Amino acid sequence: LIPLILDTPRQELSTHTFSHFYCLAEGVTAEAFRADLASARAIMQTVAGVTPRSIVFPRNEHNPAFDSILLESGITTYRGNPASWMWRPGRNNLAARGGRLLDAYVPVAGMHTVRWKDIPQPNGTYDVTASAFVRPNSRGLRLRRLIATVRHAAKHGEVAHLWWHPHNFGVRTEENLQVVRAILVELSRCREEFGMQSLTMIGAAEEAARRTASSATS
Repeated sequence: LIPLILDTPRQELSTHTFSHFYCLAEGVTAEAFRADLASARAIMQTVAGVTPRSIVFPRNEHNPAFDSILLESGITTYRGNPASWMWRPGRNNLAARGGRLLDAYVPVAGMHTVRWKDIPQPNGTYDVTASAFVRPNSRGLRLRRLIATVRHAAKHGEVAHLWWHPHNFGVRTEENLQVVRAILVELSRCREEFGMQSLTMIGAAEEAARRTASSATS
């Protein structure tokens, strides 16, 4: 699978940590996170000859106190959480879970698209914030919500960051891939109408940096 990813245009092989490291768990230390990233980098270099430049945190638990360790490790870019209270890391009570489920059908917390200027962070990292989780069997209202997110981003010149785990589509795979195809059809329409692009996380970070530099000099 790794060579297939590396040989496919516009794909990026990166890290999810070595040990599924929870950055906001009780008792975690900077030293432990540094060691975990070192292991992740070593195995990626050994197996694939790749040094990761971006990260998706397990449970999306971004800990700003560890950002300097990311940069030390050559990782500049991460997937952050939407600003709404229900998406804050560590929020897993019934209200938050219920809110996230409802938000998958209707935009109770907004569209969650990201402005390019909000991706670069003051400390030198890039937050390509999540927009929507593509849940298994996302048909009907859920699919319309996903497509609306993509179109909203395209119309407003923003970023829509959709994500899922591969195992989410391990059952009823063809039906789930039809959902992906429907999203890609909408992306194709938005490319024709608005010039929308499909980018990796590093690609999005580099585009945000370019736009920031361009606006600063204009």
